Amino acid sequence: MATQLSASEREFLAVQREAGRPIAWLAKTIGRAESTLRRELKRNSTGRHYLAHEAQLNADRRRVAARQKSRKMQRPEVREFVIEHLRLHWSPEQIAGDLKRRFPQDRRFHLTAQTIYTWARGDDHRRVWRKLLRRAMTRKRHRESIGKERCAIADRPAIIEQRGRYGDWEGDTIVGPKHQGGALISLVERRCGWLELIYVENLKTKTVTRAIFRRLLKYPPHFRQSITFDNGSEFADHQWLKKHLLTEIYFAALHSPWQRGTNENTNGLVREFFPKGTRFDEISAYQIEKTQELLNQRPRKRLGFQTPAICAKSSAVVQFKLDCAGRFLSE
Repeated sequence: MATQLSASEREFLAVQREAGRPIAWLAKTIGRAESTLRRELKRNSTGRHYLAHEAQLNADRRRVAARQKSRKMQRPEVREFVIEHLRLHWSPEQIAGDLKRRFPQDRRFHLTAQTIYTWARGDDHRRVWRKLLRRAMTRKRHRESIGKERCAIADRPAIIEQRGRYGDWEGDTIVGPKHQGGALISLVERRCGWLELIYVENLKTKTVTRAIFRRLLKYPPHFRQSITFDNGSEFADHQWLKKHLLTEIYFAALHSPWQRGTNENTNGLVREFFPKGTRFDEISAYQIEKTQELLNQRPRKRLGFQTPAICAKSSAVVQFKLDCAGRFLSE
C-alpha cells in the first residue's frame, strides 16, 4: 500500500524540481510512482514553487485531521446513527450528508464518506457492513420491437434533460432468472427521484402497459408529463399509453443505458434488496412496497441530501400555488 512521502523525500523533490529535473527521473530515483509525485506537487505547490517544509506541514495537518475524524466514530451517538442507517441500506455518502444537514453547527457530527468506509472495514462486524455496502449491478438486453412510431430521446424538449419540471419519468423492467418468476416495473421521476415499483406476472406488452397506466393515473396531469423507456418489447404498446394517459413517450437509443441514468442507478439500488436471480413471484407485495418506501425515504446528494418523498411533496405544494395564482388572475 502506498505511503506518504517522508520529509527527506520532500526535500529532495523540492531541490531537484528547482533544478529542472523531470518527473520521470525523480520517480525512478526515489522509487515512487510518477502519479504519486504529480499528486504531491499539485497538492502542495504554491504557484510554480514547491517548498518542502510547507508540504510537510500540510501533510501533518491532514494526518491530524484524519485522526480527529476517525475519533468521531468512537462517539456512541455518531456510531449508533451510522449503524442504524447502514441497516437501512443508506450509503456512507448519504449518511455523512444527512448528519451535516441535521447538525450544521456541530462539527462533532461532521463525517466524510471515507471515514465511514474506513471504520466499517476495520470494525469487528465488518462482514455485516460489507454486505450492506456492496451493490449488485445488472445489465439487461432487450429485443427491438417498438415500431416506427417511436419518439427518440433526442426529440425530448430541453426542460426534461435539465430536470426543469416535475412529472418526467424514466421506466424499465427488473426481471427474474431467465425472465421467469415475474418482474418489477421501475418508474423513477427525474427531478425528485420518486420511485414506483410495480410487480407484474409476465412481460407481455398488454400486462406491462396496463400496469403502468393504473399506477400513474393516480397522479395529477402535471406529475405525469412524459416517460422515457428503454427499447424492451414490453413497451411496444406505447401509443395506447400515450393516448390514455395523455403522456409523451420517448425511447433511449439502443444499447445506451446512460441516457436513462436516473432509472439505471435506481435499479441498482433496488438490486440491493432483490439480488440477481430473485424470483419476484416469491416476493410479497409488502416486501416490494417496503423497498419502495425505504428508497423514497433515502436522502440523495443531488437533492441536497433531502429525500425523494420530501421533494415530491414540495412539487404538490408548488402546483397548488400555481393553480391558486391562475384562479386569482382569471377572476
